[in-house]
Amino acid sequence: MIDFFEFLFNLSLAQVIFMNIGMIFINILLSLFIKSATKKKYKKTNSVEETLYFQQMLGKYLQFISTLITAFLLTLSIMPHLEWMGNLKILGALIFVYFNLFIILILNSLILHDLNKSLRKTTSTKWEDIKLLLRVLIFSVIPMIIMLVIIDTQPFKNLGSAKMQKYIKILTPMVIYILLSFIMPLFTKYMLKGKPFEEGELKDDFTAFVEKSGVKKFKLYLWATKDNKHANALVSGLLTKEIFMSDYLLENFSTEEAKGILAHEIGHIKKHHLWIRTALILGLFILGPVLGNLMELFEDNFYEIPFWLGLLILAAVMIGYLVFLKYFISRTQERQADAFALEMGIDPMVYASALYKLAKLNNSVMKFNKLDEKLQTHPSIARRIKYILEKNGLNMDEVMDKIIYNFENPTSKDVNC
Repeated sequence: MIDFFEFLFNLSLAQVIFMNIGMIFINILLSLFIKSATKKKYKKTNSVEETLYFQQMLGKYLQFISTLITAFLLTLSIMPHLEWMGNLKILGALIFVYFNLFIILILNSLILHDLNKSLRKTTSTKWEDIKLLLRVLIFSVIPMIIMLVIIDTQPFKNLGSAKMQKYIKILTPMVIYILLSFIMPLFTKYMLKGKPFEEGELKDDFTAFVEKSGVKKFKLYLWATKDNKHANALVSGLLTKEIFMSDYLLENFSTEEAKGILAHEIGHIKKHHLWIRTALILGLFILGPVLGNLMELFEDNFYEIPFWLGLLILAAVMIGYLVFLKYFISRTQERQADAFALEMGIDPMVYASALYKLAKLNNSVMKFNKLDEKLQTHPSIARRIKYILEKNGLNMDEVMDKIIYNFENPTSKDVNC
């Protein structure tokens, strides 16, 4: 293991570039494999939902592992060549790695575009998909770059005693992250190309509904997703809340169903979920130094921890924390938001119908297997509907029969359960 790290550290710049090209090529082969396997799955099942779920699982596990290995190898190999950047070498490594991940994700999007278009019957072009991907990637990385520039330049390095400096190094990224969190809605708005709701009855109805919950500072945005057939809604912002609802959702939902989804987003606001998530992410800035101090204490009293082992311990703890944050905490908050939607007076059958439509419009499976259920940000639609109906003493089978019938035989936009 030590020899492997020494090998990476001693690669020439030409060798790093050659390895970089090789990693991109490996990821292209992986995308082609996923495309081929997905086509076979569809021929076997003739089910769009099952096929896309299968593709999602391959992407989640295979591509995630591949991306993690790619980022790890590229970071370690490029670092020795960025010493000339001084304190900014970490930022330089990040930009180098992100640039390569951009290329890999864009190539993956191009490879899978036609297949996904044929399965989901979307109308977006390859260029439109790439532009959306670039917006998401760019606006996601900008806050991180800003944070690293400030941290690496150490603007407060001469402030206070050596002991105080330890606390300043922890507090500085935390304060920066909080400040960035206040401006993130601006990034979200441009990332999604959200436009304010047009004046009219629908906006007035939704505005009155949000105000009824007690939320005062908010803005409603329309999110254009018809071309890629994505029905969804989300909320962002720690102070002024910005609520985004996709036009594809509104086009296919009754007003009451749309209010159910809107009530779910209001639930995230009223339950302070964005603040909780921010606080948990801030915990990362404390966890890293604490873990480092613990390893130093261990070395002072016992024996030196090999570099590769220390790196693996740090990575394992950080990834474990992020997985806990992203999946367990997120699923808990989704359940709470579902419960709040019912507290706002949304009829449970209407809300169940809205969730069922979300699954169908997004070509999502209703159930996950037990293992994958633990690695999802949201509980399965089937589990969410079961929770909602059982909470209100309703028979799952009877209600679902009505919901499915109404979905397959739409006579109006109203749900008659």
